[in-house]
Amino acid sequence: MDVSEKTLRDISQASTNRVEPRVYPTIEHLVTEDGKSYVKASFSGTERPYAPQGRYRIAPPTRTCP
Repeated sequence: MDVSEKTLRDISQASTNRVEPRVYPTIEHLVTEDGKSYVKASFSGTERPYAPQGRYRIAPPTRTCP
């Protein structure tokens, strides 16, 4: 997978624009030991709850996607 700076910027902007209260995520392009490429997005904050696209969801406090 080819991850460009534009891709990382697009993910960051989408996250910032679609979550309320506003979040400022850290977006990283990482590669596993066996060469698989992936994007890690994370943020932290104290203004809970967060509403992605105006919808509140119940989820575990930490979520890791494969």
